[in-house]
Amino acid sequence: MLSDTFLGFSTEILRSSDLDTVNVRMVRDQLQKETDIVLENYKKPLKLLIGDCYDMVRKEKEDERRESESESDSDEDDANEDDDATPAAPVKKTAANTKSAASKPATATPKKRPKTLKNNENKEEQKKKKKRKAVRDEETLQKNPFTRSMALSPALADVTGETELSRPGVVKALWAYIKTHNLQDPSNKREVLCDDKLKAVFDGQERINCFTMNKYIGKHLSPLPEKDKVE
Repeated sequence: MLSDTFLGFSTEILRSSDLDTVNVRMVRDQLQKETDIVLENYKKPLKLLIGDCYDMVRKEKEDERRESESESDSDEDDANEDDDATPAAPVKKTAANTKSAASKPATATPKKRPKTLKNNENKEEQKKKKKRKAVRDEETLQKNPFTRSMALSPALADVTGETELSRPGVVKALWAYIKTHNLQDPSNKREVLCDDKLKAVFDGQERINCFTMNKYIGKHLSPLPEKDKVE
């Protein structure tokens, strides 16, 4: 299956690329350097696969950006609240000031809402909007077979640390595990040296090629029960 073979590499290529300038051909050319398969014969399915990977990576980066902005806004609001809490320096009354004030008719000054209250309301509204968008995004992901959450086998869960993940999520977690434990062959980065946990996933193999390891993932994934799926 084409997606099993090139899913991981397509995702890694896109994560390290400028998403505003990268295109399908650029990704396909990089994939071609890593395989003897003539990818020119698989343009259409590769285009669909790369498009799905692109959407997933774009969402990852947008989520990271929103999280960063949220933290920045929170720091700024805290700073504003500190400023509002600082007592104003007392104004010295002078005879001239008192006389001038007495000679002017009193005018009602409309009360402004406290700045801290406005900031808190804005923060709450932003949180609600982000929550609504997150729900919509999750619903979209669950409808797409490519990004739908699946139940993981005990062996795969032991590697990823999760019991439910999408196929791209599994690939990402596998690569994180491989890199964290330095399991790539230094002389050939396309080869992964399997430890005991990976052997349980990859049928006891001592080493496995990056391109072929994804085809083993399918048998470790199963649909979630309907009640566990996002409504």
